[in-house]
Amino acid sequence: MADRVDLIKGLIMQKEIKSRSKRGDKKQASKLLAQIKKIFNDVLKEDDDNVFEGDIIRLLSSPAANSYISRNFFPQNLSEYGRYRNIIEYTSDLRLELRWMIYCLHFYSKEISTFVREREKYDDFILLNQYEEALKVVEGIEKSFGPPVKKFL
Repeated sequence: MADRVDLIKGLIMQKEIKSRSKRGDKKQASKLLAQIKKIFNDVLKEDDDNVFEGDIIRLLSSPAANSYISRNFFPQNLSEYGRYRNIIEYTSDLRLELRWMIYCLHFYSKEISTFVREREKYDDFILLNQYEEALKVVEGIEKSFGPPVKKFL
């Protein structure tokens, strides 16, 4: 339902305002996060694949909601990595879990493909003892994807 998507985005904006204001009400922000989590998990458990697809694409495309759903796949620094709370509950339904993960992977397919290509370049340079070139690849990856990806090289 499109209403759920708009509601989630609105609640996320309210939570961000509450959390960031100098007199932010942390208790209210926590309640908003609980509401976001409940509504998002209703989206996650949607039986109709077409409705789910529309909702998840809209949420992943939303700058406000994306980081809560994908857990910020490509943070630009380490402090940004842990900024977003997990709103996803395990559904105990493998089909639903895989469906959600497939949409996230599809949404980020270009970035993942770029990372894999760069990783292959890095491996080739290391095997050829071209360490300066390998370092340039790492620096390029860090610039594009942020520092946490170093642990995957």
